[in-house]
Amino acid sequence: FLRKPAPLKVLTAMTPGISVLIPERANREMLQRCLESLGPACAAHNEPVEIVVVVTGAESDGYRQLMKEFPARWIFRSKPLWFVDAVRVGLAAAKYEWIYLLNTDVRVHPGALREAAKWRSPTVFAVSSQIFFEDSSKRREETGLTELRNGDGIIEILDIPPADDCRVRPHAYAGGGSSLFQRRLVTGFIDQTRSYAPFYWEDVEWGILAWRKGFEVLFCPQSIVWHSHRSTNSKFFTAAEIDRIFARNRLRCQLRTGLLRDSMRTLFGTIARLDGKSFREMLSPPFVAEALGSRFRVYLDPPFSW
Repeated sequence: FLRKPAPLKVLTAMTPGISVLIPERANREMLQRCLESLGPACAAHNEPVEIVVVVTGAESDGYRQLMKEFPARWIFRSKPLWFVDAVRVGLAAAKYEWIYLLNTDVRVHPGALREAAKWRSPTVFAVSSQIFFEDSSKRREETGLTELRNGDGIIEILDIPPADDCRVRPHAYAGGGSSLFQRRLVTGFIDQTRSYAPFYWEDVEWGILAWRKGFEVLFCPQSIVWHSHRSTNSKFFTAAEIDRIFARNRLRCQLRTGLLRDSMRTLFGTIARLDGKSFREMLSPPFVAEALGSRFRVYLDPPFSW
C-alpha cells in the first residue's frame, strides 16, 4: 500500500470549539445515556462545545422531554436516514471546524473530548477514542485502534488492543461512532461514500482517502468511550442481515479503493460466490458507476499509506 502521499492541502488556521454530532434513530433510551455522559465531558473541555442531534424517522413530539433536559441543536427529519445521510445533515448545521461523531449507543468518559482535542492539527484528519464494551465480559472486538490486512487477497479490518494507554499513534481509520474529525475533509469524503448505505465500511474509506491525500489518522488511548455493540442496527436488521451487509461492503471497499491490486481475480471470484441479493447489489448500475468514479480518483491519488 506504500507510496509517497499526495501534497497536503491543509487548514491555514484553527478556531477553538468542537461540534459533537449524534445521529439518532429510534434509540431514545441510549440517546439519554449518551447525552448524560456528555455533560461532564463538555464541562471538562476548556473550549466551546455544541451538541447537534440529528433525529430521523421521527417527529419532535417523542423527544420533548430530552429536549428540555439537554440543551442542544435538535434537528428532525420525518424520513428515516441511515448513517451517512444523517451525518451530512448534521455537518451542514454544525458551526465548528472539528466534529466529534458520536453514536447514540456510546457513552463518553469525562476526559474524552479534551484528550482527543489535544491532537488536532491542520495535517490530522481524525483522532479516534479508545473503545471499551459496556459488557466487560465480552471479548474485546472493538478498541478504536485499527489495522488493515491482506486476508488471502481480500482486505480485512481489525481492532487491536493497545499495548499501552499512553502513546498516541497513527492507525488505519477512525470509526464513525466515537472519533474527532476535521469537518472540511469528512464533508468531502462523505459525498464520495454514500454507496455503503445503510452502514459499515464508509469510515474505512474515509481513512484511506485521508492517508492518500497526506493527512494523518491518530488513535488517542486517553480519550475513552464505552460502546453497546450493534444496539441500534439490531432494531432494524437481523444478525444475519447485518453480517451480510458487512461482507458486501467489505468487497465494495476493496473494489472502490483499488487496494490489493494483485488480487483482482480473488476479488471477482469472491463477488461471484456471493448470495443472490448481495451479487445483484454489487452489479447495480448506481454502484458500478460510483465504483468506476472512485477507481478513477485512485489513479489521481497515490496508493494508501500510513
